[in-house]
Amino acid sequence: MYPSALHVRWSCGDAGVGALAVDVEPTVFWDGGDANARIDDWKKAVGFRPEWGTVLAGR
Repeated sequence: MYPSALHVRWSCGDAGVGALAVDVEPTVFWDGGDANARIDDWKKAVGFRPEWGTVLAGR
């Protein structure tokens, strides 16, 4: 996976993943500057539900 892909930190209860790539890099050599807005868009696009846990910007 590309280091500049959109990565999230996911947690649910005692479980979690520190860096999960959920989308390709938005632009070549993307620096993550607008990660929170892109994560919000991703969550809406996939129908992410609150009971699935918390998703934050990650690397």
